[in-house]
Amino acid sequence: MTNNGNTVLHVAVGSSIKNHELLKKLLDMTPEEKTLLDLINSDGSTLLHVAAIGGNIEVVDILVKRNPELLLATDKEGHTPLALSVSNMHNKTSKCLFEHMKVHGYGALFSGQSGEELVVLAISCQDFSLAKMIIDEYPDAILSDSDVVLTTLAQNFPRELSFFWERGLRRDFMDEVGKRIQPNRHRVKRVAEYLTRTFWSRLLENFIFGRSGGDRITIS
Repeated sequence: MTNNGNTVLHVAVGSSIKNHELLKKLLDMTPEEKTLLDLINSDGSTLLHVAAIGGNIEVVDILVKRNPELLLATDKEGHTPLALSVSNMHNKTSKCLFEHMKVHGYGALFSGQSGEELVVLAISCQDFSLAKMIIDEYPDAILSDSDVVLTTLAQNFPRELSFFWERGLRRDFMDEVGKRIQPNRHRVKRVAEYLTRTFWSRLLENFIFGRSGGDRITIS
């Protein structure tokens, strides 16, 4: 065990990049009375937390197959492996973890405040694709009376059209957010203060309220 409480398996997960045979052998040697949930370091991180931080999809698959409950484990700061993967901008790993959670029926994490926090985190880390996946699959992930998602969108809204399309923040995503949030006009005005360009302020308001009438900004 290392100074920060990492077990041999934590080290193996952190260093397992291409050849995972050593990791598999070590996992097979784990005593039956010890589950993978019992193996945590001084930060409270499980093996899956370490794999998520490193963006190692293959190791994520190996660990989840051994114990799906690792997906729900939180470290001492309350972070799940998915949250850590998103924070470290490992987009592919985040989607992998999200799909595993869907398959294993862990959708409760994406409802209510915990779901909204993940959507906000994804938007903050520019992973708009994952944010939309969460919203599409779990509509309750956005609280209808909350300003948080709108505010986060405003703070992280792409400033260039090329970036806008490249990142996948398209009309369908904004429309989906609009369906889930029912803000008043004064809310959008507050959100617009975060935007430095009048065009982007009008664009955001148009996407959210486009169905309610008025001229709609279009992008050719």
